[in-house]
Amino acid sequence: MKVIPGKPGYTTALEFSSKGKPVNVMISDVGDIGDFNGRRLDHDDIVGLDGSDCVALVNWSSNRKGNALARKVFGLKSRKGRLNFLDPADLEGAEGRVKVLANEIIGQDLVDVVSLNENETRILARVLSAGRLPRNYNKQDLVRVAGRLQDVLRVTLDVHTPTGSVSSTERGQTWVRAFGKIAPGFVTGAGDVWGAGDIVGHLVNLQAQDRLLFANACAYLYLRNRTRRMPTLGQTKEFLVGRNWLSGKAGE
Repeated sequence: MKVIPGKPGYTTALEFSSKGKPVNVMISDVGDIGDFNGRRLDHDDIVGLDGSDCVALVNWSSNRKGNALARKVFGLKSRKGRLNFLDPADLEGAEGRVKVLANEIIGQDLVDVVSLNENETRILARVLSAGRLPRNYNKQDLVRVAGRLQDVLRVTLDVHTPTGSVSSTERGQTWVRAFGKIAPGFVTGAGDVWGAGDIVGHLVNLQAQDRLLFANACAYLYLRNRTRRMPTLGQTKEFLVGRNWLSGKAGE
């Protein structure tokens, strides 16, 4: 792994209980990530990105030059079959850049998958006039808005929420419910773990239902582990196969 020299970013996550539910407040200094347009990527970086199985651009919203970076790293797709995965993170305050992202990057077939949580879905749908996701949404609300967003963006849209996950493609929507209520010891980081599981599912060509099950399981196991350790591939497979939740291919 290569780390480009520069001002590091820091995040402090404060977690507490509100009305009996765990909530978090995150305070961040993103450092040089806030203005990273990709020009500091050298030849070896470009070669590595171009030949990789997956390029994941995360925390786009914190980078004021995130659209420039997206054009650079996603536009290198000369390797057939490479997965370009975008997890923009919290879109609050970045709405002014969203239409450029949608029209000039996602809309130009530079992105394969966009990963969002429910609040990011709500903001993106509002900005792109793709419907309204209520605060007290249900499964039908989420599936409907995910479908309308996919109609606008024309990419695979994977949305994760505490109640379940939905993958929306041109062929329709797939919904997989969450594994049930738990009392997590912490909440920060579960979305990132879910996204990692989703990427793995895409890379090994799991069907949408199995991929969402796998990503849901990754997040579930992470949340219930009091040591804050991410689940291993073996632990996740054992959890799912032992309960017959995966169909044939995903259970292999």
